[in-house]
Amino acid sequence: ARLPAPFGPAANGLVSYAQGGDIHVVDPSTRESRAIVTGPELDIGPRFSRDGTRIVFQRSSGGRAQLYVVRVDGSELTLVTPEPLILTPSVLGEPWEQYQFSPNGQILLIASSENGVPGITIAQSDGSGLRRLKVGMAVYEPSFRPPDGAEILFVGRPGFGGTEHGLYAIDPSDEVIRPIVEPSPGYDLA
Repeated sequence: ARLPAPFGPAANGLVSYAQGGDIHVVDPSTRESRAIVTGPELDIGPRFSRDGTRIVFQRSSGGRAQLYVVRVDGSELTLVTPEPLILTPSVLGEPWEQYQFSPNGQILLIASSENGVPGITIAQSDGSGLRRLKVGMAVYEPSFRPPDGAEILFVGRPGFGGTEHGLYAIDPSDEVIRPIVEPSPGYDLA
């Protein structure tokens, strides 16, 4: 017999969205909607944890963002990134998530830029700390590798100034990078 996935069987549930600078949830079966984070701040980009109990969102100001985690009932609002970050936009032409929960919900993966270099920041979802991974190249579109998120998959541009991209994985515990598809002159990875 196979064990169930660590977050349990999938089920229908709430949907999160931003409206008027506030974070809302709606039950799609009843269409009942309620605001869970309100105020004068501009709050956008809500993303659920895989177990459906928490939401991460960004509070934007002056081109920078701070990430917060909140329970779906609006309780336990937690600042995860005390210093505002610059989130890395996509350069490869497709929309993607700039931040996401790890499969177990304990870590947030954040695509952030520092001194103009796109990279990876990981933060504890309880607000207890964060760090930037030492990747040594420009990083785009990082995501946790299933099923357990032990590695982070990303598109990388070695040398920061080149035009070719490769596909890499990094173990955040020891920051060892594993090439999957090396960059090659004459073609690009997208």
